[in-house]
Amino acid sequence: MKKIKLLFPVILLLLVGCKKSNVDEYPEFKGFWVAVSSDARYEINVKDNGRATYEVFKSNTETSYRGRLIVEGEELKIGFKKLKINQFPLANTMILDEITYYKE
Repeated sequence: MKKIKLLFPVILLLLVGCKKSNVDEYPEFKGFWVAVSSDARYEINVKDNGRATYEVFKSNTETSYRGRLIVEGEELKIGFKKLKINQFPLANTMILDEITYYKE
C-alpha cells in the first residue's frame, strides 16, 4: 500500500509535466536565440519538433533547462523554466524577462 501511495504523486507529476508543445502555433520562436548582459550569456534553442533548451552562462556556472516549448498567454515555458514574454519575436528580436534575445 505504501508503494502505491508513493507512486501516485510521481505518475501525477509526469502526466502534468508531459504537456504537448504548441510550437506549431508559434513558429516564430523556432531557432537559436542569444542574449548577452554585463554578467551572463543566455541561449534558447527551439527545434521544429517543439523540444527546446534554455541555458544561462554566468561566471563559471551553467544553468540548463530542457523540455517542450509551451507558450501560454504572456508566458513561455521550457521544461520547468518559466519566462515572461515582454515582446513576442519580431524581426529576429524578442524580449523575455526584460532580456533582449536576437535570433542567430
